[in-house]
Amino acid sequence: MEKVTLIFYPHAAAKSKRTGNIPIYMRIIHNRQKAEIRLDVDCDERLLPLWNPHMMAFEQKNNTVNDRINFIRNEFNKLQEAEH
Repeated sequence: MEKVTLIFYPHAAAKSKRTGNIPIYMRIIHNRQKAEIRLDVDCDERLLPLWNPHMMAFEQKNNTVNDRINFIRNEFNKLQEAEH
């Protein structure tokens, strides 16, 4: 099976002018090709220092962004397992 990588990150350059929130993006890498998508969650700019790039999540409990990321990871893992 070919390797597929998911990367989650806050995209500070795409900060909303209206709300000031930072959108969360997901990058998918497959066969050295990249695709990016904006997730349906964003975060307050003040939370950016809590972002852990290695965990690809916020170092904070009860965070809706983390919940959404975990949901996507779990669904992706189910798909990966189904292909085995």
